[in-house]
Amino acid sequence: MRRCFPLLVLFFLVMVCPALAQAQQAPAPRTAPPHVVLKLDDLVVHKGSGGVHPAWKRVADLVRERKIKASIGIICNSLEGDNPRYFQWIKDQHAAGRIEFWCHGYDHRQWTEDGKTLQEFKGTSVEHQREAFQKSERLAKEKLGFPLAAFGAGFNAIDENTVEALAAVPEITVWLYGNSNNPAGKVVLDRVGRVNIEQPTFVPDVEKFIAGYNRYPKREYFVIQGHPTHWDDARFAQFVKIVDFLTEQGAVFTTPSEYAARLKAPAAP
Repeated sequence: MRRCFPLLVLFFLVMVCPALAQAQQAPAPRTAPPHVVLKLDDLVVHKGSGGVHPAWKRVADLVRERKIKASIGIICNSLEGDNPRYFQWIKDQHAAGRIEFWCHGYDHRQWTEDGKTLQEFKGTSVEHQREAFQKSERLAKEKLGFPLAAFGAGFNAIDENTVEALAAVPEITVWLYGNSNNPAGKVVLDRVGRVNIEQPTFVPDVEKFIAGYNRYPKREYFVIQGHPTHWDDARFAQFVKIVDFLTEQGAVFTTPSEYAARLKAPAAP
């Protein structure tokens, strides 16, 4: 028996372990393909060109080539000043209909005050947050010609004051990663921590994404977050593999407003 034991261990390592690993990565059975919102954060003016960072152009090219949809969060103080190339790029993508632009706050700030860490929408007053929304929507209308219908906070950091401030913004109807228990009259699209583009932040990882995705075969939608300006070629390649995997799964790539409208629509008789 002692002589057989090493052989049994070897058999397990050679035959069983690869099978278990393959099963772990195999797509989980689903009754229907999921809807997927690509939540891509932190669009600002590219200082070198006055337009947009090349990473955003690469993302937009992929969206167009694959005939999918995505969403991009604008840090809205980037709409101040005179940057016609930047404004026109956003307008062109908006007109093409494949990318929804949303409010990622006015300045995406984080700072320390009296020893306490504050973010634009966490730890600040209702007035501070309300002003951020007002300035953001005003700039969008003035410089882009359309309001921003969805909102996602910088750092995904929010508090109860965000609820009160956001409730007074009629232009915004969708709250990305918002407060599901107190949604401020908006449609909240929440997240699944294990199912995300970047794991850790800024690092797309297709294997981790698939492992997380397979844990939620009944989940009807995923809002997955990324920061394209932090992706080098290798990281972008991982993002493309995630898109490829979801495409193979039959995923429906949608925008925040489109999916929110789907949730609000009456059920078919």
